Amino acid sequence: MTEEERIEAEVHEFIIDRRHLAYIQNERNQVLLLNYLAENDLAVSAASLHAAYEALADELELYPKQEPIFVEEQPAPAPAEPVPVVPTRPGMTAWKNGR
Repeated sequence: MTEEERIEAEVHEFIIDRRHLAYIQNERNQVLLLNYLAENDLAVSAASLHAAYEALADELELYPKQEPIFVEEQPAPAPAEPVPVVPTRPGMTAWKNGR
């Protein structure tokens, strides 16, 4: 794996991390993150990008946070009244005598 492929893999891992859902991929954010890594002498890795993300949260362009939507579950409908079964009278079976 080349260095470029390793960096691409680390960046991809950073981007797909659920903690970074608000991150907007644009040139400004990329420059901010890379400058942070350079200033702090950090290699490009998912962990160092996360550290930069946390440190620069007030400066990065991020999607606005949204409150989770809770769907209220509806109670299951009450079972319908059972259909009454009318019993047949015993002894009412018709027998054919072979004719």
